[in-house]
Amino acid sequence: MMRELYLTVWFVRYWNRMNMALNNAPGREAMPNNNREPWHLDKRVPVALIVTLMIQTFGVIWWAASMSERVNFLERQMQERSDQSERLTRLEVNMKAVVSATTRIERKLDRRD
Repeated sequence: MMRELYLTVWFVRYWNRMNMALNNAPGREAMPNNNREPWHLDKRVPVALIVTLMIQTFGVIWWAASMSERVNFLERQMQERSDQSERLTRLEVNMKAVVSATTRIERKLDRRD
């Protein structure tokens, strides 16, 4: 969480520095801060870049959904194994009781002989 916040702050600072550098470049007039022009896409942005970004975004969303499904599957599997672990512990306790009972019976039989 902190790393993501740090990266976000870093990116915003970097973006602001780049914009300031571009606005103050030689041969370019300074842009006023009160410019309320609506946002628009520059014609210099290639369509291939837009398509690539859309495909990458779709891929990240698909990957996140598959990871969520895998985590859900593993959680269900761990719950099932937790139940098995409890049953195995009970069986081990029962086996120890059976072994001790069998040992006592053998001792009694050995004493009779």
